[in-house]
Amino acid sequence: MPRREMDCLLEEVLAINKYLEEEIKEKGILIEGHYTGEMDVLKSEFNRVLSMLYEREVQLEEDEIEIDKYSRQLKSKNSELINRQSELEAAHSQLKAYTEEMERMNIELNRRVEELKNLFHFSQEVTSNFDKYELLRIALKDIVPFINSSFGAVFVSKEKGLRLVDTYYRDSATFSIIEPLAKRIISRGYLNYDISLEDVQIHTDIEKTPKFYKILKDKLIEKFKSMALVPVLDKNKHIVAFIVLLGEYIDENEKYLLSCYSNVLSIALENAKLYDDINKMFFDTVKVLANAIEVKDMYTKGHIDRVTDYSVAIAKKMNFEKKQLEKIKIAAALHDIGKIGVPDEILNKPAKLSEDEFNVIKLHPLKGYEIIKDIPALKDISVHVKQHHERIDGKGYPEGLKKEEISLEAKIISVADAFDAMTSDRPYRKGMNFKKAADILSNNKGSQFDEYVVNVFLNYLEENDNII
Repeated sequence: MPRREMDCLLEEVLAINKYLEEEIKEKGILIEGHYTGEMDVLKSEFNRVLSMLYEREVQLEEDEIEIDKYSRQLKSKNSELINRQSELEAAHSQLKAYTEEMERMNIELNRRVEELKNLFHFSQEVTSNFDKYELLRIALKDIVPFINSSFGAVFVSKEKGLRLVDTYYRDSATFSIIEPLAKRIISRGYLNYDISLEDVQIHTDIEKTPKFYKILKDKLIEKFKSMALVPVLDKNKHIVAFIVLLGEYIDENEKYLLSCYSNVLSIALENAKLYDDINKMFFDTVKVLANAIEVKDMYTKGHIDRVTDYSVAIAKKMNFEKKQLEKIKIAAALHDIGKIGVPDEILNKPAKLSEDEFNVIKLHPLKGYEIIKDIPALKDISVHVKQHHERIDGKGYPEGLKKEEISLEAKIISVADAFDAMTSDRPYRKGMNFKKAADILSNNKGSQFDEYVVNVFLNYLEENDNII
């Protein structure tokens, strides 16, 4: 129906309705009347509209039921999603915790790897070194910076107590704080403190340890909160060395690493002791062989010891390393071993030797070389024995070598041998005084003797007040 007709119909219906309401109100009855022909159409349209409204209402109810159903499903899904979200959050938190743990473990693993690498390098370094004090210095130099401590001191155990070997400071500020304390607690080079430990101790808070707090005092406690005590034991569990470390914070976890260092150092010190024992035994054997010359040559008693002492003194002033010092010590002790092959009547002749006799004597460096050159432990030093009577100008014997053709060790033994020969009594002359012998050495620098070696030896004599 067009809109205009619907508007007219609506106006008519409203008018009829108004009329009926007034009639009902006045008479209480329904008055029959005449209707327009549009009433059937209106009725039909009403029925259609009512049917449509009813259908819409039914549809709305069904939709409402469906919406309610979907709403309940959504609530269920929402609840499920909330649960899932909680599970995901829990899983995320757990994953984060796992990640953090993995990162922590990775850091710890890297730290352990670095510790093992450092310990391995330390082990390699100490296994090739047999100097007790050098081993302790190496250990201190490795440990202090690696565990992030500020100061370290290493002591060796002696009958009088713990004797200081070396100290290590992280910086000058640490030195200025520690040095006065070190001087105060160490008297006459020894630490007067009773130490009886069998394992590494770490004190993370020194203030809670009265006996250490009393020693370190307030000024040091402000800078150094922690202390580590590292005993180095021998196979009988006796302390042979002791390391003290100070730092702002030394972690308890460092105890295992410090124990490893202590064990490696203990083995290295034991090896050093064995090496020293074997070396001493070897030198004693050499000394017995060398002393055979003094038994044969009654006029050179003490000569071997003095030449050895002079040679080692010169070598030390020339900063020879320990192994070089050991070699020159043996070479000096054996420098006259070839005299075993010289007839007694020539060796002990109470008068000046003839030219032929002296030519026999001149063979003793070569004979000494032949005696020891095939002994593996003496092969290196046999050259020094052979060359100890060579001269810088090439006029020496047995091979007439000169300058750099002669080994430094042989040059040193040559000066020591000549000085002792000049200052020792002989059957045919009295020994010179040190001053005269020193002047002869000085006058023959660059011709018979090496200039640098002579200068070093004369300086040694002056330092020891041996020139009279």
